[in-house]
Amino acid sequence: MKLVSYSKGDSVSCGILTDSGIIDIAANWTDANPPRSVKTILQRGKSCLDTLGHLAESSQATIAVDQVKLLAPVQQPGKLLIMSPVIRSAMIYRPGR
Repeated sequence: MKLVSYSKGDSVSCGILTDSGIIDIAANWTDANPPRSVKTILQRGKSCLDTLGHLAESSQATIAVDQVKLLAPVQQPGKLLIMSPVIRSAMIYRPGR
């Protein structure tokens, strides 16, 4: 299952990318309070992903990929920690040096 974030007009939404297009998650969600972003899906965890798996199997793609602008999957990621290889090598403990 491939989750995507996309914009169509002035709105940003999330969906499931299939070979035939995108399944809009909010439009096909059967319960109250559908996830509105990939970040929310990931925060909700396995039960949300299981529900989306069933949704992907039972729904038809309603949006053609060429009708939207695909965005970064997670719009507002948390902290991203990056360590330079130079700093990393300086932090490695080397006995006898």
